[in-house]
Amino acid sequence: MKTHPKRKILGEKRGALELSMNTIVIIVIGVTLLTLGLRWIYSLFGGLQERTGEIDEQLKKQISNLFEGGDESLIVRPNSVTIQQGKNKDLAFAIRNAISDGKEHDFSYTIVLTNAEGKNIEEVMAWITSSQGQEIGVASGQVHYELVPVDIPKSAPIGTYRFETTLKADNPEGNSKANFIVRVVGE
Repeated sequence: MKTHPKRKILGEKRGALELSMNTIVIIVIGVTLLTLGLRWIYSLFGGLQERTGEIDEQLKKQISNLFEGGDESLIVRPNSVTIQQGKNKDLAFAIRNAISDGKEHDFSYTIVLTNAEGKNIEEVMAWITSSQGQEIGVASGQVHYELVPVDIPKSAPIGTYRFETTLKADNPEGNSKANFIVRVVGE
């Protein structure tokens, strides 16, 4: 028995319509899952910037508390750090303009290795990538914070390295020194 040509076309259209509906349902479900996934990821990682800001503020508060009652112009925290070969950490330098004339002054600092016996000084000093030697303007009574990265290569010899930071101001009243220790341990 032959089917009528119009019925055959209607059957194909119905199949095409069902395929079209299935495609739309799949797209709607996909978009819904994508939206839910993105919201979940945002809720998971969205607050990291805020937390980083809070940690930075807490660090500044702690350093400000260290300055209370003292006459130091330079504080290095932590003053002792242990770093594995191939890893890095940051030290926080706080430079305070405590010069009594009430003016803005320029400060610069230098870092030297103090226990250089048997060590390659150039190699060790290359671990510290900072802006040492550059002038930093600090207003009277204000504190300038600077992160100083210490990057230990995988080939670094294991041991204890002592450094001295010398802060020089355009007024000798602001000169200061601070020490810190870097312990390099194996991986």
